This record gives sequence, structure tokens and C-alpha cells, in this order.
Amino acid sequence: MLPLLERCLGELARTVGPNTKQAVAAKASAHLTQQQQLKGPGAEEVAAIVLVCQVLDFYVQQRPGNADLAASLKGTGVLASLSVLFAAVGSLPGAEPLRSAALCCAASSKELHAWMLAVPGVDKTLAAPPFQEGGAHEAHGAVWELLGNNGSSSLALSILAGGAATEKAVRVHALLQLLAKAAACRGGRGPGCSGLWSPAVERSMRDLFVSLRQEQAGGVAAVSRRLVSEDVGHGRGAAAAGRGLSTATEAQNQTAAVGPDSNQDEGVNEEDDENEEEKLHLLDPTALQRRRARQLHPACWRILKQLLTVSVECSSKTD
Repeated sequence: MLPLLERCLGELARTVGPNTKQAVAAKASAHLTQQQQLKGPGAEEVAAIVLVCQVLDFYVQQRPGNADLAASLKGTGVLASLSVLFAAVGSLPGAEPLRSAALCCAASSKELHAWMLAVPGVDKTLAAPPFQEGGAHEAHGAVWELLGNNGSSSLALSILAGGAATEKAVRVHALLQLLAKAAACRGGRGPGCSGLWSPAVERSMRDLFVSLRQEQAGGVAAVSRRLVSEDVGHGRGAAAAGRGLSTATEAQNQTAAVGPDSNQDEGVNEEDDENEEEKLHLLDPTALQRRRARQLHPACWRILKQLLTVSVECSSKTD
């Protein structure tokens, strides 16, 4: 598989990566260089990069335990081509498989991480705004910081701080997913044994874990209270059913006297009003954030539970 990946990535790197002749011409024509940079790779090149990097991503995560990944990737030229591609188009919105494959390789060993950072353009890509706080790929930037700073990352701490807030759900979920992937690429030793994150980052993860657990417990309690309230309401309604029967009969008689058409029109108007209210509610950014948070918070809690449980097991083994 690696020879095939080497050939595909090499062709793509030559197509998308920097060229010596273009670099010389760029010194003579800054305007032409700017146009080339703005143009970027075409849709076919991006699609090919995505496809090949998906295969590489799978290979790195599912490799045999006795495989020497560093020697294989460097010896075949796969790592060199991947690094060139990451430096050239790593910030593109549709290049998530490329970013994922690069992160998996870098997280697999400190040797591969240092080797990739030495490739011209990789550090510049990671320093670009998309990989900084608030950027589209800030989660990748945070994990790369962890890899390069002995498990410390101000960006990761910033994302995790107050991570149970509704507006942070998407950011926290993206970071935790990449942390889980990077931990898996460590070769089965577990994140707590590999020094993937520092004690400060782990404390933030534990604080977030507790907050999400309390939020889930509060949500269950709120649902229980609502169900009890509905049951009580149904009981009161049954008790008042006899009193309301005559009133309902009178209302039906009045409706029959007025005619069926007016009642039907009123029902249609009320239904239209309800539909409009639902549409407006769905378009409300705050409501969308709350809905998204309800979907992502359980997943975040499960990822944290898995990562922190493995970390505790490794700590107990070393004590």
C-alpha cells in the first residue's frame, strides 16, 4: 500500500507544491505570484488529495502494532509528499482528510513530528489564522501545540475553559475528537502514558467532564419534573372533564350555527401561525446553539470519559 500512496502523493505534491522555476519568476513578477496564490489547486486536485489522504489516515490508525511507522513513511517518501501538500493546501476548507492524516503522522512519534515541522512551509501554515484561536482549524492548531510543547497548549486550555457553555460545544467537540485520534495514533500505549497532554490540560479536561456530567444530570431531572407535571395536569384535566363537557357541547352548537367554513378557516390560520413560529425559532442563532449543544455534549462527555479513564489506568500502573 505504501508504494502506491507514495506514487499518488508524489504526483499531487508536484502538481500543487512549490516549483523552483515559479519561485524564480515570482521574484521578477510579484503580481503574477499573487494571482497564482489566489488561484490555488483545482477541484480535481483537491478531490484527489482528499481521497489519497483518507487511505493514508486509515493506514496510520490501523497499522500493525509492530510496524515501524517512522521508517516506513520516511523511507518511501510518503511523509515528504504529505508535508509538502500540508504546507501548500493545509488551510483549505475541504482538505480535512489532509489535515487529519498529517496530524495522525505527527502524533505517532516525536520523530515524525519534528521531521514534518522541518519541511519548509509547514510551520508557516500552522501559524496562519485558520489554525489560531477562533479559526476554522483551531482544534488542529491546539493539538499541534500539544505535540510541540511537551503537552502544553494555551489554545487547548482556552477552548476547554468553560467548555460546557452552549456557544463552545462545536469547538470543544472538534478538539476532543482530534485528541482521541492523536491518542489512538500513539500506538496503543494510551494517552496518559504518552505525555500527549500536560497536567494543566488534564485538569481542564476533568473540570469539563464534571461540568458536563452535572449538566446531563440536571437535564434528566428537568425531564422528570416535566413528566410529573404533565401527569398532574392530566389528572386535573380528568377531574374537570365533567365540568367542561357541557361547555364543549355549547361551543359545538355555536360552531354549527355559524357554519363549518369559518371554523375551518380559523384552524388553517392557527396552523399557519404555528408553522411560522417554528420556522422563526429554527432560524434563531441562540436556539440553534442550544440544539447543537444538546447533540454534542453527550458525545463530548463520552470522549472525555474514555480518555481520562485510560489516563488514570496508566497512572496507577506507574505508581
